[in-house]
Amino acid sequence: MYLQTYHVGQIVDVHGDGGQQKGMPHKFYHGKTGRVWNVTKRAIGVELNKLVGGRIVPKRIHVRIEHVKHSSCRQEFLDRVKSNELIKKAAKEAGKTVFPKRLPTQPRKGGFLKRQKVKTESAVPYVFKFF
Repeated sequence: MYLQTYHVGQIVDVHGDGGQQKGMPHKFYHGKTGRVWNVTKRAIGVELNKLVGGRIVPKRIHVRIEHVKHSSCRQEFLDRVKSNELIKKAAKEAGKTVFPKRLPTQPRKGGFLKRQKVKTESAVPYVFKFF
């Protein structure tokens, strides 16, 4: 963990390590994700959002490097960007157009039921009994 390099602008997760109490973040920040705004010899400055009485306040804290790790929250996005570039490059070489953007789940296709007997049902009359 000591050999990790952090740069300004990177996204990191704050995770308090109980094996090292120096430079430990407050318990509120445990598990939060923020952006690096300052790098010093033994610690890094992380800017994250805190909910205070119904409003979101940006907070800047310094945390030792034992208590942070690189966040994987953007990894899926970066992988998708790389794969989209490869798809677009292959489509351009083939002379085709491609739509690499994600789409929400589309409605299922409609159809007809064949050889199904239709059964009509009627409502059962309600009989009120007073005991």
